[in-house]
Amino acid sequence: MSERAAVQRPGGRVLMVQRRLTHYRVPFFERLSAALGSRGMDLTLGIGQPNDDERMREDAGALDGALPLVCRQWAGGRAAWLSLGALCEDADLVVLPQENRLLSNVPLLIRRHPFRVALWGHGQDMQAGPGPLAALARHWKANLTRRADWWFAYTATSANVLCGLRCPPQRISTVDNAVDTVDLSEAVTRLRQSGASELRLALGLAEGPVGLFLGSLVSSRRLDLLLAAATRLRATCPSFQLLIAGDGPLAGWLRDQVCDAEWVRVVGAVHGERKHQCLAVAELMLMPASLGVGLLEALACGVPLVTSDAPGHGPEFAYLRPGHNALVVAPRADTLAQAAQALMQQADGLSRLREAGRQTARRYSLDAMVQRFADGLQAWREAPRREGTR
Repeated sequence: MSERAAVQRPGGRVLMVQRRLTHYRVPFFERLSAALGSRGMDLTLGIGQPNDDERMREDAGALDGALPLVCRQWAGGRAAWLSLGALCEDADLVVLPQENRLLSNVPLLIRRHPFRVALWGHGQDMQAGPGPLAALARHWKANLTRRADWWFAYTATSANVLCGLRCPPQRISTVDNAVDTVDLSEAVTRLRQSGASELRLALGLAEGPVGLFLGSLVSSRRLDLLLAAATRLRATCPSFQLLIAGDGPLAGWLRDQVCDAEWVRVVGAVHGERKHQCLAVAELMLMPASLGVGLLEALACGVPLVTSDAPGHGPEFAYLRPGHNALVVAPRADTLAQAAQALMQQADGLSRLREAGRQTARRYSLDAMVQRFADGLQAWREAPRREGTR
């Protein structure tokens, strides 16, 4: 590579690609576009479509100006190809999701282009299991990841993974993944102040403490462990109720499991006012496994979080400090039930967790994430192309 090519700076046209757009990402892209505009940069967003299981979650978002991409999917969505056409050719900087399933990433990472390519992701598959196929997938992902010119890491955990893959730390921007929790927490506070009786009636709940599960109904969430822990808790606290909000491929199985349990309410996917109601009535959130950025919603609304240290959590799990802003115990029904019961019996402990959770949510805000991402894009724009990259 010539010295001139090595130091050439790109312009300010940024293309960000998403395999699908979720509703909680819409405020992020709106604010990032404004932040980049103030720096003389322009953002284009290209989005594909969810697979069948993802459609069941009812969490899709829409954004004016986003460009729809043809998305071909195979093997139930485990492999996908996004047709970018000439979008990349019109960009200076292209940010791709770090997903193994996106086969269309491969030619963009292994061949040299006039534009530069960055990856945005977890660093590795946090939910990958054991076995030779998983090991092969990790090896493949690591090799592709190293070919990028820049990296946007979800959290410090993700950045450490990338450093372990020999990605230059000076080219890693840690963005501290977040969602907008300000309006949510204010709405939940207003509902609590209006009184709980009508909220409980709207959700079909009786008097007594409520544990909330809020998330997609997929195997990685360990719904079996959730029900086992809740059943133990109900045995020692007869007024305890479990509220399950979410949808997904295990919805049918779940309804079969709880059909005779009048103390379990399954309300499906919730958004807007319905979601606010669920958070407003919850004494605690019971989420055994696979926590992601949604944990910030519980913390922001002052709903203490009880979870386990089972493998498979998203990188946002790093935001939790066991005993300070959440309770994190062994992934067993008895330990989860005991932790939840002890929490409900300790008013001081509940108060401390609530306040610490709110402080954590304020620290990991969406506005802070937007600024970190914009700073990273600007730093990448001003840096020379990485030597040896495609």
